[in-house]
Amino acid sequence: MSRKIIFLINPISGTRQKNLLPSLLSDLTRKRGIHHEILPTVASGDYTFLKNKIEEESITDVVICGGDGTVNAVVAPLAKTGGFFCRKADSIDKGPAIRFFSAISRLGSSACDA
Repeated sequence: MSRKIIFLINPISGTRQKNLLPSLLSDLTRKRGIHHEILPTVASGDYTFLKNKIEEESITDVVICGGDGTVNAVVAPLAKTGGFFCRKADSIDKGPAIRFFSAISRLGSSACDA
C-alpha cells in the first residue's frame, strides 16, 4: 500500500511565519510520488473528524506542524485509531503513523526519524 499523508499546519503557533511551509511540503511529497493533503488546524480544537477521514481514505501518516497545544489536541482523538508515534510506515495495519514538527518546543522532527 502506498503512503497517504495528511499535514495539519497551525499557522499561528511559534514565532516564525509558516507561509512557505505548505508549498515546501507539497514539493517534497510530489517529488517522491506521495499522495498528500495539507489542512489548516481547527480553531475549535475538535479533530474527531480525522478518525473517519483516516479510515475512509486509508491515510498512513498524520504530520502535525504546530506547537504543544496543537499536538495534544490532534493526538487525543487519534489515539483511538491505533496509530502511534514514530512507527515505520510499513506497519500500516496498526493505524496511521503520527508524526509531529513542533513549532514551539524542540521535540519535533528529531524525535521521529521516518
